[in-house]
Amino acid sequence: MKSEVWSESPSCPLPRKGVARSAGGCLGWREAPEVVGVALKSNGFWFILLGGVLIISVIAAILVRQAPANRALIYSDGELIRSIELSAVTEKYSFTVNNGSGLNVILVENGRIRVSESNCPDGFCVYQGWVSGGAVPVVCLPHRLVIKLEGGSAPDVDAVAG
Repeated sequence: MKSEVWSESPSCPLPRKGVARSAGGCLGWREAPEVVGVALKSNGFWFILLGGVLIISVIAAILVRQAPANRALIYSDGELIRSIELSAVTEKYSFTVNNGSGLNVILVENGRIRVSESNCPDGFCVYQGWVSGGAVPVVCLPHRLVIKLEGGSAPDVDAVAG
């Protein structure tokens, strides 16, 4: 089945009902050719195309999913102050880091870590919440605190958007 599209005809003597007049002639209907044997108005074609895109998206999401980190490295003023094996944590616990710049309370659970309290002015480190993958570190710039996660089988990441 061929669909109809507008075409311009150079010889349009008088405007007719259903035909628009333009400077170059009349605009009328003509049949559109089929594209490589596939009618683009076919619902089956679009269903198959969108289904294929959906399947590829799901496969990509599964392959790119990041594994949880095994170890948290906590730096204060650029020096390592504590290393925690997150996979070995059996009970939730917290500890305080006070380096003279300010106070941060760090909460640790099995496989994840977060800054639960901080007296820094912006509080971004607290709002970041729990982290379990190694793509994004927890950073408190006013207190010069960095929690870096490593280990696991995380794929190489080019960029992180959030």
